[in-house]
Amino acid sequence: MQGCCHNHGHINQKCPQKEIGKPHTHSYPRKMRNILFLPNKPSSPSPFTMDESNAEPDEPKGVQTHTANRRNAIQGDDDLRARVSAVLRCMDEVGLDLPIFLDALSWGCEAVTGDSSAKYQRGLLMNSIELPQIVSRWERKSKSARPVLVTHAVNLVNGLIKKEMDAVVDHLRCAGEDLTEKNLSLITEGEMVLKLKPAAPTLWTILKFASSTSQQEKRNKSDRRKVRRQRDARLVNLLFKSQRSVFMICQLAFSRNQHANLFHKFLTLYLKACGLPAKAIDTLSSLGLTMSQKWAFEGIDTLAKHANEELRHQVHELKLLFFFSHDNINRQFRVFEQRIDRQTTFDSGTASTIYLVPGSENMQLNNRALQEQRKIGRLNPITTRDIIKLSMPGATRVAAQMKHVVLRFLLDSPEFDVESYEHRDDEAFRPPPPVQELPCGRENQTAQHTLPTEHICESTYKGNDEVVFTHHKCVGLDSPEEMKETGLNRVIVWVGDQLTVSRLRGLVNFRSHNDNSFERMDYLIPSFGWFHLQMAFATSLHSQYYGKKGSYGFSHAFDVMGKRVGQHCNSGNIPLRLRGGTEGGRNSSLP
Repeated sequence: MQGCCHNHGHINQKCPQKEIGKPHTHSYPRKMRNILFLPNKPSSPSPFTMDESNAEPDEPKGVQTHTANRRNAIQGDDDLRARVSAVLRCMDEVGLDLPIFLDALSWGCEAVTGDSSAKYQRGLLMNSIELPQIVSRWERKSKSARPVLVTHAVNLVNGLIKKEMDAVVDHLRCAGEDLTEKNLSLITEGEMVLKLKPAAPTLWTILKFASSTSQQEKRNKSDRRKVRRQRDARLVNLLFKSQRSVFMICQLAFSRNQHANLFHKFLTLYLKACGLPAKAIDTLSSLGLTMSQKWAFEGIDTLAKHANEELRHQVHELKLLFFFSHDNINRQFRVFEQRIDRQTTFDSGTASTIYLVPGSENMQLNNRALQEQRKIGRLNPITTRDIIKLSMPGATRVAAQMKHVVLRFLLDSPEFDVESYEHRDDEAFRPPPPVQELPCGRENQTAQHTLPTEHICESTYKGNDEVVFTHHKCVGLDSPEEMKETGLNRVIVWVGDQLTVSRLRGLVNFRSHNDNSFERMDYLIPSFGWFHLQMAFATSLHSQYYGKKGSYGFSHAFDVMGKRVGQHCNSGNIPLRLRGGTEGGRNSSLP
């Protein structure tokens, strides 16, 4: 290691200018220059470095072409061995070995790093297709290099994952003020995939590889083909590949930062809405899968608060038309550890909904005109003859609609197979023209808000009175000014079943002698719900045509068909599924 192959007169002597860490500008023999370096030419930095501030971003021109030309010039393995031996001899002559050479060339010496030839050759190596093969062979062929490469790879992946997890945490933050119905409705699996996959590509690849095998991927391809026609193909592929990855990334982010809880809040509210018991939620929370039961109640309260603020804005600021509906519910209050004074109960309550009509800012109903019309109606009550006269102009339109309903029922039956019918586009199959067609579309969609469930039995007059006052308070109509506005100008439609409408009309009669229009409830228009009308009609049909087993009717048809629909019952006890809810009452507030 004493020699130096320089052409300045001290061959086989120690070079006085050669000191590690100092500039070394000696020129190498032409033979070695041709093998190690190209002639001096401008070089570009390499992008393959972790030091981004000193990175060399551009690759040399003609990287692949240069290496390919040099390979083509080699005449077999013997020629390559001779060239490599010549390079190694030159390195030995100049006092270098391969570790020192690679260290200096790989940004280990500032003087060598700035050399144009070194830059060019370093760029060729860093951007070559041989570099991954070289590193792979080091890992497979060398027992000494394998632990070093594995340790370095682990450290490199750890650094990448740390940066990616910081980006993921920013995507999954959810403050209390962001917990609104609008924001939660925007959380979909597709949106989560499109956000998390670009933010954590390395972690995504690792989790995908660890969570599925090649055989599973092949089986999933057939499932993707089944739904490809129904949804966007790109999104379908992402969803099938990412369901587990999304969940695991959200779990890891929540484990690193408790504020990255968007997915956990969404999942907790979903499970709570599905009726998952409190103990089950606390168990999942202890495992880090959901939020706690305490937060579940706080989250529901926060959602209700934001929804109520939006509701009041629409009622008071936008002045949209609205109407209420409420119905009774029967709910079981379970107690896990029962005592004499603390037992499981089954009690009645009231579920309510308020509906807002979009685009009704300039369509306020006139309370005074309503009172005048009611006055005219009391003096001239409508008779049966008047009802018949009013129905005559629309009789032909109703008949056309009824014919179309019957015709569509027959055409839509699977046995008919309307697609194979040659006259399916005939005029007779087209629906009748609308009379007063309502606007449709997303912008005309009726908005509805579920009001808080009240522990009030609405089957009594007192209960309905409390329900009406509670609804006014919830919407913000309980102040003296709002009461005056309601009594003088507002008209509120109240929808319910037959019992609810009967109780509300009775309240109006009881208060008819009160002092002001609000106390008299002049603003109220009780109206039956079409849902209840449909259920009453279904009950009537069942009662009329149930019959007996020995005669024609539903009972006989059920026995012949060998099917059991509910419990065979008389006209006063219809099957459960025809009543539209549980035996104790209906769990829906829709009219």
